[in-house]
Amino acid sequence: MSNTITYQVGAESLQNALKACHDAEFGYEQLLQKSNNTAIKDFIKERISMFNQFSEDISDLLMEIGVLPQEKGTVNGGLSRLWFDVKSSVLDYNTNMLLEESKKIDQDHHYNYMQIVRSGSYSQIAYEMLMNQLSEIRTAKRPELVSTHAVIKSVQVSA
Repeated sequence: MSNTITYQVGAESLQNALKACHDAEFGYEQLLQKSNNTAIKDFIKERISMFNQFSEDISDLLMEIGVLPQEKGTVNGGLSRLWFDVKSSVLDYNTNMLLEESKKIDQDHHYNYMQIVRSGSYSQIAYEMLMNQLSEIRTAKRPELVSTHAVIKSVQVSA
């Protein structure tokens, strides 16, 4: 009986890690749509690829233990993306704002992973995978900020 409980808790932790990866990947895809800077687009594409690979690795591990991987992110991730859409309807996102949003995505992902790691409910293989993924995120190079001014979109008002 205890094996079943451990299995379910470990699978849930991996599912939560997978959802965190989906949230990050979806968030970066959203940033890609707003970017018109080639260097930033390349950076965002690298991040999307990295989080996609993380998702595939976790999905493979889940399938090895007979669990169907989640295909969606979290409700909080969806709300964050919705908030980004609302803000982007009012602001023109410049390079620095996109980089700041990318930091938020990475911080949210890191926080979610650390919650999973602190829970202690996973196998050694899963722990090593999560820690390697966190390390890869921390060591990945990111472009530098240029300036910090937001640009408000012009709104036409009919008289």
